[in-house]
Amino acid sequence: MTFSNKVKNLLIAAFCAVEITFLVLLLTLGGDASRIISFVSIALAFAFSLLFVNFKNKNIFIQLGLMFTVCADVCLVLCQPIKQSLGMVFFSFAQIVYFCKLLYETPSKKVRLANLISRCIAIILVQVLTIVVVGKTVDFLALISMFYYTNLILNIVFAFFNVKQNPYFAIGMVLFALCDTIIGLNVAIGTYITIPESSFLYQIAFSPFNWAWLFYLPSQVCISISASKAAK
Repeated sequence: MTFSNKVKNLLIAAFCAVEITFLVLLLTLGGDASRIISFVSIALAFAFSLLFVNFKNKNIFIQLGLMFTVCADVCLVLCQPIKQSLGMVFFSFAQIVYFCKLLYETPSKKVRLANLISRCIAIILVQVLTIVVVGKTVDFLALISMFYYTNLILNIVFAFFNVKQNPYFAIGMVLFALCDTIIGLNVAIGTYITIPESSFLYQIAFSPFNWAWLFYLPSQVCISISASKAAK
């Protein structure tokens, strides 16, 4: 859809107001209420992005990435017990879509080639390193999680090549990484790695405050808003 700048800004303001309300609620409530609000807030980010679908400039990449994120949250937020491996597969699809978006939007052939080559090398190295470090306890969840995280970090790096064009996407990806770093530590500590309980990383990973969602919801809001900036 096409909106005037005034209408677009009003829509963004209303969207942010609702998402801020959701964030406060999910950080203060507990149990099923918090879980449902968490999922609805991510679904809303996806729904908001659909207002700005633009097939002409391949803006659809953002909507596809948010769609896979919603699918991941079905597995990780709604399902009881959670389906971690499947959730990480969906998150990986989201990062692959964002990688395609970055390739499409990058005018420089050298940067596109660097993105592709560095990604292939990094994925192979990180997978091998994961197997070596984790050892006998390595499993599909560990490997798919590191595949996802490697793509996320590289997407952040290359998103900043176009940060002036669309800063919301780059900021959203950074917040995404902060969220997943906390969740990754929460899953890895005690399962794949051992860290003293007195350490800073342990305290953050197992904090009673929901740091992960403090970063996660704003990340999806920023990515969703980036769809409105890309729809020209």
